[in-house]
Amino acid sequence: IESQVETYNPPPLEAIFKPPTSSPVRYVALVKDPTFEPNCGGTQLISTEINRSDSRSANSSRSSGIMFDVVASNDVAGISIKGFDINISISEDHSLQVFTRTGSHILYQKDRDSWTNLGIYDISEGETTAKIFFRDEIVLSSRQSKAFFLVMLNGEGNINTRYYSDNKLGEVDIYNDNLAILIGSAIPLQRVTNPFSESTSTSPGFVFFGEVNYSVCM
Repeated sequence: IESQVETYNPPPLEAIFKPPTSSPVRYVALVKDPTFEPNCGGTQLISTEINRSDSRSANSSRSSGIMFDVVASNDVAGISIKGFDINISISEDHSLQVFTRTGSHILYQKDRDSWTNLGIYDISEGETTAKIFFRDEIVLSSRQSKAFFLVMLNGEGNINTRYYSDNKLGEVDIYNDNLAILIGSAIPLQRVTNPFSESTSTSPGFVFFGEVNYSVCM
């Protein structure tokens, strides 16, 4: 596969969504639209900040943005993503923009037309967690994948991320019975004015650092 939107050679598609052997096969992602009328109740969360049970050493990193995929388990009818708690470091009032797309972010890091803008959220100086709640919930049907792009605009603030030396783009990072968060791509620290500019570089192998707030749909 040749891509005009990224500088590295992506893995074959059959490998992108292949979970490690310790993860259930229910997280093989399908790209499709929800096929049910969602009935979603209660709020749950999955955190990437928990202590890891494997031996991979984590390296903290500061990034201007992070792209990652969320996949619904085939054990549920669907998942409704309500928002994120994002681990940040800022020394001034800031703005954070959120985008989403159906499917993976892989191969679409520079393709602005394939992303939907979910809004710009103001963050006050000194906050360590940006709590983002969507006006309209993002619904995934069973085994569907949704990509998210969180990016700091302009100022000197950053999103805290984690990098593992053996991370592979698109593999499962954290999962539970309902959904999985996949290893994504980060924008290194820089003053971002256009998140999709060719001059805005991305680096694969980074992990979203925070919590996903969601409901299980019946």
